[in-house]
Amino acid sequence: MLKFFYKFIFIFIFILLLSATKILWAGILLEPFLGYALSGSVDQNINNTPFTWDYTGPALGARVGYYNTGIMIGFHFDLINETWNGTGNKISEINETPQKLRGENVGIFFGYQMPIPVRLWSTYYISDKYLKKDDEGQYSNGDAYLGMGFSFGVGYVFWGRMATNLEYRSFILDYVRIASDQGTYVLDNGREIILSEIFFSVSYPFTF
Repeated sequence: MLKFFYKFIFIFIFILLLSATKILWAGILLEPFLGYALSGSVDQNINNTPFTWDYTGPALGARVGYYNTGIMIGFHFDLINETWNGTGNKISEINETPQKLRGENVGIFFGYQMPIPVRLWSTYYISDKYLKKDDEGQYSNGDAYLGMGFSFGVGYVFWGRMATNLEYRSFILDYVRIASDQGTYVLDNGREIILSEIFFSVSYPFTF
C-alpha cells in the first residue's frame, strides 16, 4: 500500500510541475527508439533458496513529452521480448527450462540535453508488466508479473538528430497474476523478482 502512495505522490508532483511550466514549453518531443537488453540478470528467492537467470532481448518504444532549452520531460513506453536462462542452482520447473517473457513498461522521465551533444535522463517506471509465454506459445494466456522500476541513461547525439543511448534499468516485480484463476497475489518476504539490465538503444528525437 505504501508503494502505491509513493506512486500517487510522484505522479501528482509530475502533473503539478508540467502544469506550472506548460507556458514555458516551446516544443513537443517525440522520440521513437529501438533497443536491446545487452546484459540482464534476474534474482528471486523461492522457499528461502536463491534462484537466478540471465537474459537478453530486443525492444522498441518511444518517449513523448515536452522539450525546451535542453530540458526534457514526459512519458516513456517500451515493449521488450526476453528469454530467461537459468544460472547457478537449477531445479526442474523453476529455472531449468528457459522462459520467454514479454515486458510492457510505462514510465515518467526527466532529462537534460547539454550544450555539448550529450544528454542525461532518469525514468521512474510506474507500471511494469511481464507476461510469461504459456505452453501454447501465447503471452495473453500465461502468468503475469507486475511491479515498478527506475533507470538512469546517457546518450550521445550524432548529426544533430540521431542518438545512441546506454541505460542501467532495474525493476522489482512484487505481484503475480495467475492465469489459471486470474487472481493477483503479492510476492513478499524475499520472493520479489528483481531484474537488472544494461540497455542499449538507438533513437531519433523529433521536436516540433
